Parts: sequence; structure tokens; C-alpha cells
Amino acid sequence: MTRAKSSIVIFEMKALVISNCAARAYVQGMQILFPTWDIRGLRSKDAVQLVEEGNEEFLNFAEVADVYVGTPMPLLQKQFPTIKFLQVVKSNTVYVYIPNFVFRGLHPDIFYLRTDVRPILPPDTMYSRLVVVSYLLGFTVKEAMAAFREPVYRRIGYFDAFDDETIKVCETFDEYGIDVREPLQGWISSGQFVYTLNHAKAFVYFDILLSALRDRLISAEQIQRKQPLRGKIRDYLAKAPFWPVYPELAVPRRIPGSLVWHTRKDANYEQLNHETFVSRSYENLARDKDLSPALVPGFDVAKDAILSCSDT
Repeated sequence: MTRAKSSIVIFEMKALVISNCAARAYVQGMQILFPTWDIRGLRSKDAVQLVEEGNEEFLNFAEVADVYVGTPMPLLQKQFPTIKFLQVVKSNTVYVYIPNFVFRGLHPDIFYLRTDVRPILPPDTMYSRLVVVSYLLGFTVKEAMAAFREPVYRRIGYFDAFDDETIKVCETFDEYGIDVREPLQGWISSGQFVYTLNHAKAFVYFDILLSALRDRLISAEQIQRKQPLRGKIRDYLAKAPFWPVYPELAVPRRIPGSLVWHTRKDANYEQLNHETFVSRSYENLARDKDLSPALVPGFDVAKDAILSCSDT
């Protein structure tokens, strides 16, 4: 659990941050925005562990927190029932709920294979829909590689994903009274603002935090003054897995495209070219006894697209 300390104690408040991989960015952002506060934060799974262990420091801090920032508590309790024993009980606690940020618009081919399959880009089991469908069709590695091309992308709907996801993100945050339309346009203008579908660059999380705090803890005028501070957030997810934007999908966005995947720091930042990525995927899939078309979202659409374009 991270903690912000300051020699200035005037107007100090206590803030608890719980989120997914964005937790560290939200903690950094809160520290920058409120340097005199006592701010502590951690990932959801770590919060669950501390609750199960009965960690008194954590539990006591939660009880006196003036502000809660992060994953909506009802969603957290649904995913991790143990969290119901975490008591954030002050009558005047300010709750700033921020839904998880997911953007598939630049990576529409990613899906999570929910089996015991070995990951390609640890720690998560992100896989390519094109690769898995090709494997289930009995295609060779070379034939699977050939599916990575514009006609297939168009038939599956990958070119439509960007606009669809833009709308979806706005609607998701609207549900919690957070308007991200303006910052979203800035992210899009910046180029590739996500490393994978659920790992964004640090400035994205800072902008989300500012939007979430607006009219709750800071004013619109203060947001304008705080905006330049976004560059102080350490971009720690740059060391996490990287999924490329496929060249044909990158063209409309005017960003660099590639077919080179990167593992994270503790996997030695290994770069996987197209053939290595597909070959390694096939090796892992061959050991997955639970693999079936039912586990692949959009299997039928992808199957039809790959088969219809396999001879063109």
C-alpha cells in the first residue's frame, strides 16, 4: 500500500484509492493535486488480501477515510465478496467512483481466453481472435499469419471498432457522472494512447481523475490550472505488455502500426515478431484441453471472415 507524506499538515484529509492497474496512477494524481493529504492506495486484489488478513492499519484507515476514489464499491463487492467487510463508514465520506477504463478501438483483435492456457504476454491470457480461430479451423501457422490483413479486418468489423469504442467509453463514464468527451479527443489526437485494451498511458488516467473530481473536490477553473501537471505522472505501464496496432488499422488513426508484440519488464522485454507470436500462441493452444469455439467472442463472424478471404 502506497502512502503520500508531507511536512505540511494544514487541511490534511485522508483518501483511500482502490482500483485495478490504474490505482498507482490515481494515487500519483491525488498526491500531485492534494500534496498535504494522507493518500493511500492499492489494487483491488491487494485490498482483498489485506481484508482477508485482517490488516488493522488498512482497515482502520478505511474507517476514517474522508475520500474514497476508484472502482465503484458495489462492483468491487460483487467481484470480491470479501470486500464487504471493508468498512468505509464516515457519514461524510466523499465517494468518487471511477469505472475501469477499457478501450478496444485500437486493439479489436484482443480477447481474454478464460482457461488455464499459458499466457503469451504474461501475466494475463490475452490472445488474438484471428490466431485462435485459425487454430480451431486447423490452419497452419503461415495460414494464420495470412489472416492479418485488411479484407479480414473489414469483414470482422475491426475498422468500425474505434468509433464504437469511443461511444462506449463515454457512455460507461456517463453512468457515474464523469464526462470524458473532451479529454478523449485529446487522447485520440496524441496517437496511440493505450498499450493494450485496458492499459492506458499515465496521462489518460490523470485526465480521468480530473474529470471524476470535477465539481466534487475541484472546480472547472482549478482543472484548467492543474492540467499541466499531467506530465508528472510516471508512465509505469510502459513497462507492461504491449500489443501493437496492426498496420492497416493504424492508417486511419495516423499512428505507427506494426506486428511486433512486447512482453513486460520481468519477462525481459522480449519482442515477438509476427511469426514468433503466432507460433508461440499455437504451442500454448495445443496444450489447452478446454479450448473451444464457445470461448472465443465473435467466433462465427471471425470464422466466416477468415474463410471467405483465405483464397483472395
